[in-house]
Amino acid sequence: MDGQLAISANTFTQSSFDPSLFYVQAQPRDGVAPEKVEAAIYAELEKLQNAPIPEKELTKAKNQMIANNYRQLQTIAGRANAIGFAEEYFGGWQHVNEEEKLINAVTSADVQRVAKKYMTANNRTVATLIPDKNAQDATAAPAATGGGK
Repeated sequence: MDGQLAISANTFTQSSFDPSLFYVQAQPRDGVAPEKVEAAIYAELEKLQNAPIPEKELTKAKNQMIANNYRQLQTIAGRANAIGFAEEYFGGWQHVNEEEKLINAVTSADVQRVAKKYMTANNRTVATLIPDKNAQDATAAPAATGGGK
């Protein structure tokens, strides 16, 4: 997405035994209409559906996931969390040792196939949150008066 449209843009999912959601969030820059950012997100999703991800980008994403996994394993709490997660969601702690191999097995075609299947207009739920300027002004006013007794 064009870096000039949004202050931030990110994606995430939550682990679940049942089908779950893939979240896409963005915060428009001041003066940029939310609809413009939303259209840019849809354009990026269409790229995922219609063109293979360049190998360099896919490798970068894989390396980031693998690095995050290894960072988690640097602490006792992180190791405990990883082992518990593997036991709960994958049936055994051994999965912790297989994540890098599984991540590296993902291909550009896999990403494209999944994007075509799941990232469709019919699967979207869109929420646009617009700050209430009056509420912001009201909450700022008491602080400006210096408080009371």
